[in-house]
Amino acid sequence: MQALDQVTQSTLHVLPVIASIELAAHPTQVLALDTVQLVATALDYAGAPVARQFTWTSSNPAVATVDASGAVHFLSAGRATFIARSAFRTAATTISAQPRQLLAMDAGRDFACGFAPLGQGYCWGRETVGQTAAVADSTCFACAGHDDAAGMP
Repeated sequence: MQALDQVTQSTLHVLPVIASIELAAHPTQVLALDTVQLVATALDYAGAPVARQFTWTSSNPAVATVDASGAVHFLSAGRATFIARSAFRTAATTISAQPRQLLAMDAGRDFACGFAPLGQGYCWGRETVGQTAAVADSTCFACAGHDDAAGMP
């Protein structure tokens, strides 16, 4: 018989046990083409946060994709469930995306405004005397560098 003279060494990393995963508050409805940042927190059995990495998945990649950091990119209208996974624990949430379309629109001489589902408003135009500044979530197109005498491009 041969004597064993070699000793095998191994390194063992012990990670804290995760009791659950909690998802931070986020919208349950968005518009297609929106981006939402999901945030997951791993909790130990005392309810204290534990530093962990998460694997994210989308149940419907045709509607929305989710990247490794939890950023969800909605590609079209529909519904998708997003799952955060770490250490054999999961947490899931479902978000619906409404079509990005104007439901109603009104126009002035040098600007126009409309609103989309979920009450989001959009305006575009000259913005020379505050035409678009009063509407939340507004966008002014082709207005930089123009004054009252200048025409729209």
